Amino acid sequence: MKYRISTSLLNQSKSFKSRFIEMFGNLKTNEKDWPIKLIKEISECIAGGTPSTTKPEYWVDGVIPWMSSGEINKFRISSTEKKITQIGFDNCSTKWIPAQTVLIALAGQGKTRGKAAITEIPLCANQSIIAIKANKKIDPEFLLQYLTLEYDNLRKISNGDGGRGGLNKRILENYPLMIPPLKLQREFAEFSRKLDKSKY
Repeated sequence: MKYRISTSLLNQSKSFKSRFIEMFGNLKTNEKDWPIKLIKEISECIAGGTPSTTKPEYWVDGVIPWMSSGEINKFRISSTEKKITQIGFDNCSTKWIPAQTVLIALAGQGKTRGKAAITEIPLCANQSIIAIKANKKIDPEFLLQYLTLEYDNLRKISNGDGGRGGLNKRILENYPLMIPPLKLQREFAEFSRKLDKSKY
């Protein structure tokens, strides 16, 4: 299934970007001189995995939400198309990802690579997704919007050429981010949540 980004979401994205730059400055120039940290210094990056599709017992009657990179366009992940069983979970490299964790698609069809989303439920994911489990000094909503603004740059630094490139865990772990005070991050996160609710 393909997920299309609505016009309202695109307009929302412009509002997020405008407010983000107003509060934190330009991401490229860092004129407000915020501290710079690598993603691996402020988070744990969790790789996913896929149970064997040849073993029905890994999938049939599954109850563990399992996400593919194609679902990243849902942006706020409150459900998944597929579920796996406990035995499927135990026999692959996927791991539990807590709610309020930012996700990045490493690969995928079309413009999927480099897109960010956030979990609203605990789930696990396939190997084309990296979960960025931030420490207590980083607000997840702030991180989500930050990495959404970095989408074009994440695609540029991906391995490979053209549309066939791919991100990987090492690239993401060594990606630099500006780190404003947590109070400002939370202020922006509150604005983000209010704007998100306003579309309903």
